[in-house]
Amino acid sequence: MMMMTKNWIWLATILITILGCADDSTPINTDDPDLVIDFESEPLNPMPTRESDPNGNKNNCLREVAYSHFYNYQICNAKNCPPEDLIIQNSNKQSRHGNNSLRIFMKPTPLENWPSEAFNHRAELGPDYESHPKPFPSIGDENWYAFSIYFPDDFVFASKEIQSDVRFAITQWQHGTAGPPIFALEVYGDQIALTREEGVSTDSKWQWPVMISNIRKGEWMDIVLQVKWQKNNGLLKIWFNEDVVYENNNIQTVYKDLDRGGGFKFGIYYWRWKNYEDVEKSLNAGINNRELFYDEIRQYKGQNGYSVVAP
Repeated sequence: MMMMTKNWIWLATILITILGCADDSTPINTDDPDLVIDFESEPLNPMPTRESDPNGNKNNCLREVAYSHFYNYQICNAKNCPPEDLIIQNSNKQSRHGNNSLRIFMKPTPLENWPSEAFNHRAELGPDYESHPKPFPSIGDENWYAFSIYFPDDFVFASKEIQSDVRFAITQWQHGTAGPPIFALEVYGDQIALTREEGVSTDSKWQWPVMISNIRKGEWMDIVLQVKWQKNNGLLKIWFNEDVVYENNNIQTVYKDLDRGGGFKFGIYYWRWKNYEDVEKSLNAGINNRELFYDEIRQYKGQNGYSVVAP
């Protein structure tokens, strides 16, 4: 009888170990995410707008207005762009889960009314720097980020000949000071690419992009990132629809001159459209707007966070 009891204890221990692990090695994390944005109850305020100004002639970013308790609208385009040419709104047109997602729509500045100075096109939600959880991770932190993104069926891919000239960012990890984000995900033609920088924030070195996945139009794509924030020997791991598509455990994820990592922002940042020639290339290729949908934004600080944030 004693032998049978010991055997049952041994068997129960094995079962608990197996059932309590993912990938046969990683303990299942039952924590809740630190942040979830599902676009069901937001926004706190409508998107800020301005009247169309045909005499606008410089880069003009609107004053940041709170979208939620954690994120602000970040909008930039030329003053003479019609208000309806840039939209950030909750939409029931598509959804990954629930009833709504975030729709972002953008057109370039009309060529026939081109401003005399350079400017950017930005339609993003960026973290409120004073919010909790704090948007900027500390050196040594391990953070997990997840989002779902949808490219409509009529999304026009840029050809390889112009894909670099008309590329744009869909997510950034921006540190809140001068200089480019330490890394970002960008659209190159029909692919999503990882782009990143190395060195110091004000004089960084751009690293050649790494293509991590093909874009699947007309369906939701789930992306999860694991980041260990370090000036040396950091970690960046990316999953696309549950498959690992990138992993580097010897990578710089914090600029040498900074004491923090990047805050997660998402939306369309189309800096290439500040150039007349690149807008002309876009229009000639049939690209007269960009429309994307985001859903299931999640963040978590801690270990083994994949199951916590994955859509």
